[in-house]
Amino acid sequence: MPTWGLLLATVAGWLVFNAGATIGRHTGGDFGDASVEGTATVERCERRGPLTVLQGIGFYDVCYLWVEWDREGWRQYPAERILVEEAGFFKGEQPGDRIRIGYGISRPELRESPAHVLAMIALCAAGGSIFLVGSLVLLKRYMAWAFR
Repeated sequence: MPTWGLLLATVAGWLVFNAGATIGRHTGGDFGDASVEGTATVERCERRGPLTVLQGIGFYDVCYLWVEWDREGWRQYPAERILVEEAGFFKGEQPGDRIRIGYGISRPELRESPAHVLAMIALCAAGGSIFLVGSLVLLKRYMAWAFR
């Protein structure tokens, strides 16, 4: 395979891997499994993206939340400030918005499904394999060229 073709295949592998990561970030833990629920107020958010190493393709928000837990006495404080960096967790919330949250960073609207998990695993495995093999072959070719 020509070097340009191999380079394009390697980049395509990276894109497929990130497509899998993008699918993965749109699922979350099951809200029903949360040991405690609470109401969170969004304090401030920062937009990240469009390309990230492990969070996939596209923009996502990272926000500070002030959480008031529904059950008293299970933590040292009944309310706390937390940073949520999970891509796909927020849906455009603005400072001052209130959302329901479960301990372990889950929301009732974000559910994991077997189809999402299988698609994420398949895409990440295929894309990661193509990227890894392409990178190693390109490295071998470069080393052979550099030390001839």
